[in-house]
Amino acid sequence: MPITYVTGDAADPEERPVLILHIVNNKGGWGAGFTASLSARWPKAESSYRTTWYRTNFGRCVFAVVDRDVFVGHLFAQNGYKSRLNPHPLNLTALGTALERVAEFMQVCLDMEIVMPRIGCGLAGGTWEEVEPLVQKHLAPFTAKVYDLR
Repeated sequence: MPITYVTGDAADPEERPVLILHIVNNKGGWGAGFTASLSARWPKAESSYRTTWYRTNFGRCVFAVVDRDVFVGHLFAQNGYKSRLNPHPLNLTALGTALERVAEFMQVCLDMEIVMPRIGCGLAGGTWEEVEPLVQKHLAPFTAKVYDLR
């Protein structure tokens, strides 16, 4: 799958129907980084995370319907928060497993487009060089756009 790179806000894509992917942590934290933009546009995204984070394991993907033709995929692949003691909370194994779940979901929703920011590369402490191959591997049959902010 060639990934298409565009400039804009992945929380407010033009595509419909769409699945917006992002990485979430296992501590219940929400509101920094991409989630701030996501909450501003789709408040149901936050409420779906808040009702599931405490009972969801690494590698899971929880899907939320936030509008008639907009889904959000919470990828549980971040262990805690980025800090001096935890500079790389991104768990690449969990991310790969979560992306497998996305691929299974997409088998049912073939006409849906996937959009995402550069997942794992902000507060999760990862780099696109380590994340992009996982996206390529697991989402190869599907159309995906990666958004970079202006």
